[in-house]
Amino acid sequence: MSMESERTPGARCPTHDIALSPSGDCIVCRRSLAPAAQPEPESSWGRALVGVAMVVVMAILALVTWPGADAEIASTIAREPEPVIPPAAAPPPPARTAMPPRSAPREPVESVPRAPTTPRVIQATPPLDRHALAAARRRVSIVMYSTSWCGACRQARAFLDQLEGVSYVDHDIDRDARARERMRALNPRGSIPTIDVEGRVFVGLSPSALERAIDDAARRHM
Repeated sequence: MSMESERTPGARCPTHDIALSPSGDCIVCRRSLAPAAQPEPESSWGRALVGVAMVVVMAILALVTWPGADAEIASTIAREPEPVIPPAAAPPPPARTAMPPRSAPREPVESVPRAPTTPRVIQATPPLDRHALAAARRRVSIVMYSTSWCGACRQARAFLDQLEGVSYVDHDIDRDARARERMRALNPRGSIPTIDVEGRVFVGLSPSALERAIDDAARRHM
């Protein structure tokens, strides 16, 4: 549509079929005929930042690919001072113990001559008459506490029976409760045979010790 044509009231654009502006122009036609908008030039700050970023990236790549970079870093790490560990304190010297004072040497003591002593004469006990000893044995009180099933008790009876002039009383503690109580008073452990020779108590059978005790008691009766 020609822009120079005089606007007729109520006129419309034959191309776009819209009402014309007061100046007689079609708005759509005006826009299509206007020059295209030029893009704004890039900002100078943006270009500068891009350039700095590229320089930094190239520097990093050069540092990584440089052969001596690792060695230099390693040497830098090696040159760092190592921590100094203070030496351990030396243990204190052992305490000295005071030595006891030395005593002065004793003077030798003069020996005093002993008075001559008279040798003691020990008289041997004369052997007893066999018949007199047998007679005295009969007056010795011997009491035995035993049982019928005890083997040591049977041996004690056989030994006492073969001694000349010896007599004794035998109590079976299984049958005599009072005898068992008397035996417990003499021998609280209750082991058998228990033999009482005038106050000397023998537990078990020791033939030599038992005969010696009987003879000692017999001499007191002679």
